[in-house]
Formats: sequence, C-alpha cells, structure tokens
Amino acid sequence: MSSSVRPAKASLTISALIVAALWAAGCAPIPHPEVLNQVDSVRQATATLEARKHAPTAYAKAEKLRHEARAAFANDDLAGSQIIAEQALAAYAEAVALARIVRAEGQRVGLAADATAAEKRLAALDVEHQKVAADIAALQGQLRVLRDAEPIQSSPAAKGDRERARGQAVKTLQLQARLLCVAGRLLTQSRGGTPPKELTDAASALAELDEWLARGPAAAPIDQATRARAACLRGLTVVRRADPDPAQATGADDALLTALSKAGYGRPLRDDRGVVVTLRDLFAGDAIGTAGAKALAAVAEVAKQHKSFPIMVVLHQRRPLDPRTEKRWRARGAALVAALKQQLGDRPVSPAQVAGAAAPLVDPQGPYSHRNERVDIVFITPRSL
Repeated sequence: MSSSVRPAKASLTISALIVAALWAAGCAPIPHPEVLNQVDSVRQATATLEARKHAPTAYAKAEKLRHEARAAFANDDLAGSQIIAEQALAAYAEAVALARIVRAEGQRVGLAADATAAEKRLAALDVEHQKVAADIAALQGQLRVLRDAEPIQSSPAAKGDRERARGQAVKTLQLQARLLCVAGRLLTQSRGGTPPKELTDAASALAELDEWLARGPAAAPIDQATRARAACLRGLTVVRRADPDPAQATGADDALLTALSKAGYGRPLRDDRGVVVTLRDLFAGDAIGTAGAKALAAVAEVAKQHKSFPIMVVLHQRRPLDPRTEKRWRARGAALVAALKQQLGDRPVSPAQVAGAAAPLVDPQGPYSHRNERVDIVFITPRSL
C-alpha cells in the first residue's frame, strides 16, 4: 500500500471515533436537577408527613407540583422542571406551616376546654363548700339552742358606774337585736316568703325584753338582752340559708363594699346585718340638703347595680329623744326612705329605724359627741358569709 493511502485511512479512523464519541454523549441520561432531589428529601421529612394528616389540602397541592416537576423533566424541559420543583418546595413548606397552625389551634381549644372544665369543678366545689358551711352553721345553731335551753340566771345588780354601763350595754344589745330581726323580715319579704319559726321566736324574745325594760327592773337585764340579740341573729341566719341560689351571690358583698368605697361617700364596713355605709350632715333643717341629696344619689346609684341586697335606713342621734324630737326624726327618716324609693323603684327598703342614742360611736359627753348623729344605709347581705 502506498504512503498516500495510509494517511487517508488514519484520517477516516479518527473521524469515526469522533462520531462514535458524540453519539455516545448524546445518548447518555441527563442527571436529575438537585432541586428535584431536595423535593424528595423534604417530602420524606417527619414534619411533612405530619402535614399530610393536619393540612391535607396544602399537602396535596405540593404533591401535584412534585409530579408536574418530574413530568417536565421526563419531557426534557429541564428549566421548567426546576421552576416547578421550587414551587413544590414552597408548597411543602406552606403545608408544614399550616399543619403547625392546626396543631396549635387544637392545643388551644383543648386548653380552653380544660379551663372550662376546671371552672365548672371549682364552681361545684364552691357550692359544696357552701353546703358544708351551712351544715356547720346548723350544728352551731343547735348547740346554741341546747345552751339556751338552760334556765336563765339573771346577773345580780351591780353598783354605781358598773350598773350604768350595763344599762347602756342593754340598750345597745336591744337595738342590735331589733335591727337584726328587721333585717330578717326584710330579707324574707324580698323573697316573697314566710318568716321561719326561728325568726318568729326571736321576735317574741325581743318583745319580752322590751316589756322587761318597760317595767324598770332593778338590775339591767344584760343576759336577756344578749340572748335576744343571739336569737335575732340566728333567725336572720336561717333566712339567709334558705337562699335558693347561694352560688349566684358568691362575692357579691365584696363587690358591693368595693363599689361603695369608690363612690366616695361615708366609710363602708361590714357587720352582722351586711354592708353599712354611714352618712352625716344629710339634712338642712328637717329637709334633705343639697349635699345630702348628692350623697344619697351616689349610694342609690350603687344600689341599682346590686339588686339582691334589701336596704335598711337607721338614724342615730347624739342624745336620748323626747317625744317631740323623736317625731321630728321619724319625719326625717320617712323623707329619706321616700327619696331612696323614688330612685330605686320597687326595691325593698325598710321603714326608717330611729335608734336614739343607744349605739354611740364616741363618748356622748365628750367634745366630739356630734359624731354620734348619723344615718346608716344598711345593705342586708342575702346569704351567710
């Protein structure tokens, strides 16, 4: 073979090799884009699998985009496949976020349900506590009855200042007994009920004390006065225990005390009757003065928001009353009650109680004896504390 033929064959061989290499390169598979691998990795993550359960719609959208990305890649649309795969990644992330929101909302609803159940249990425990407290009060009442069954042994007469102090104490106890019995009757009336036997017996004991004092005994009947007061308090307690819905009044006296304090008139406090606000200088002569009307209106405004409390008006004087002065004070009391009823409508308000000088706050003979002249607006507590 000539030398000119050998170069031609070599050139042909090289060309063939180049063609074969290009054919092999064109037939090699195109590698998956990295973003498709990321989609598969995210799809298998625990959070994404949770999203399948808690956010199925969003998860289905992400799955659809994943299939579309793979279909685009299979059709040699590499750019479209990458774009759709990125969308699938975003859709999976959205599904995971929605699943977290759904789980958080479920936890919130569960906690709210637990809180509601706890409140119901607390309310039930409170009612049970009130029942136990009522049972204790009943047992205490029975104990007092047993004690009262003993024959009354009157304390012997004392001498001088001691006997005068006993006499003043008897007047105070007599007044307290009367006001407690009035409170019991007023509370019974507000519920449209009938006074219980305990309250009727207390009224009889108080009437006996009044008769005893009217006879002018040689010794102040301190024991009888103490028993009459205890009987009236027990009668009021029995009325309170008959409250048809004691749970509804829980905390009502605290709220009333706070409201009266915020009203800014008098100094509210508690006693056996309920919540008491003491007002002074209500009258200009025998009529309610401007300042008095303002104070009375503020108290009435609070009373409108606490309708479960019947109201008692008690007028205290700085010195004992003669018939003429007592008549004047009764007229003042009637005016006060009328003013309250005008503002409160059908709200139960007792006739005014004129107390005289039976419950002084300071020394009646001292320089501040004028402080004993006052008006008590008493909100009768509808249930035992």
